[in-house]
Amino acid sequence: MLQTSLHQMNRDVIVKIPLIQSLFVIVLLFIIDTSIALTGQYYSPGKSSWLGSSGASSTPKDYKSYFPIIYVVLGINGTPHVRAIVDVEDVCPFRLLEEDIAESMGEAQLDTRVLGKPINDNKMPYKFPVRVCEMKVEDRTFDRILLEEGKLKISWKEKSYAVPRVKSNPRRFMFTADTGLRIKPTNLGLGNVANGDPPCNSTTIYGIHQCFLNFTKDDLTQPQTGSFQGLDEWHFKELVDSATSKDIDVIIHLGDYLYRQGPCPINNTDILDHETKNCSAVNVPEFAAADEIVLGTVMNFIPGEYGDNWWGWWSDFFYPTLNLLKEAPIIALRGNHEICDRGGYGYFMFLSPIEIEDYCLEKFDPYAIKFEHEQFLVMDDSIIRELNGGVDHFLPGACPGAPNTGFVVPTQLTRYNDTNDKDIQYHLDLFTQHFEKIHAMSLESENSFYIGHRPLFGICCNNGTVVTLDWTLQQALGPTTLDQISAIFSGHVQ
Repeated sequence: MLQTSLHQMNRDVIVKIPLIQSLFVIVLLFIIDTSIALTGQYYSPGKSSWLGSSGASSTPKDYKSYFPIIYVVLGINGTPHVRAIVDVEDVCPFRLLEEDIAESMGEAQLDTRVLGKPINDNKMPYKFPVRVCEMKVEDRTFDRILLEEGKLKISWKEKSYAVPRVKSNPRRFMFTADTGLRIKPTNLGLGNVANGDPPCNSTTIYGIHQCFLNFTKDDLTQPQTGSFQGLDEWHFKELVDSATSKDIDVIIHLGDYLYRQGPCPINNTDILDHETKNCSAVNVPEFAAADEIVLGTVMNFIPGEYGDNWWGWWSDFFYPTLNLLKEAPIIALRGNHEICDRGGYGYFMFLSPIEIEDYCLEKFDPYAIKFEHEQFLVMDDSIIRELNGGVDHFLPGACPGAPNTGFVVPTQLTRYNDTNDKDIQYHLDLFTQHFEKIHAMSLESENSFYIGHRPLFGICCNNGTVVTLDWTLQQALGPTTLDQISAIFSGHVQ
């Protein structure tokens, strides 16, 4: 959920907030299955039909018919990264020039190719049977002029496609955050897997610990619980589609794109409201086969429309935002759902402007996205681990009312209370350095806006007590860090 703290603003802001009933971002434990043991660490994916399915998915299966998916990610200093998603077997598009422009630029310009990103894995669980093509458009180039005017086009399979216009002086910004369909099973029917026999303490896939090896349909005998959201309760696509008529200049997503961490049993029980949620349609179709097993990896899971693979990202983000991404460039922040063992592979493949040689980075430094009259300072705060899981594990309870006199003083959730947390000083030192960079960059513009996933000054209720949210960031803040910051935008909580 989006949170803002405004000091001054000279531009129109359109705030689009997904109607998600609860945004608890929990790395829960859940049982994953396989039916056929091959050899050693090889396992075959289980069958989605074991968990049942009802109704129709909201995501089209024929994703290839929507290719190429063309969009622009704004990167360091505001550099546009023009990207196109095509099938893994297809060639990348070409940058296309109109005939009158081509004559003045020379024939060689017609062969300017959009290059493929060197990040791809066509094996499960991180299977991306797509190619992400990219053209980085530097400032003071002819292509940048075309982008400014909305005239840049690319050519693919003898068709011409427009690239979203990138304005150097945008006036209308759309903010959104925490947008995926919440599916986080704690139990697929094998009892209390967090404390059961055997415990779920093996490798994780999509942030979920793996348990029973080679369980069958007959093993599904216990209640199936978790944190679930019905497809009928998820309104992300209709919200962003409504924004396409608002003349948006820049989309700013504050992180947490991927909420589908596992399958949705048809007889599920949501742990929040104790109701059955209508999300089992994500269990089909089945995407993986035994020959897609990765060497040395326990492939003990049920594939479906979820997870850090193409089908998870297509369902949770790209299909809902197809129309909006045609209209404006996106500033794509990283949330805690996009850490490397949850949704990090897809984030760095599709949305991150940071150039890397591997699949995922644990962290990256702050950077500025500059426009003519303002700049946005981007903080990657995904690495932080809050005390006892933070807001994701807060207990329900009525918030205290306003006192007759004085103020409610929130309780600080200091990480020093966790004797097993070995990264406290490392994180404090890291974010102290990050905030020093934020402060230095803020001096370069009269209008600087801080954007990060975690709220700097958020408070919440935990079991009837008002507590602060992010202790690590608050401790790392310097006394003058925010002096030149006009506004703070963040997500993570509602």
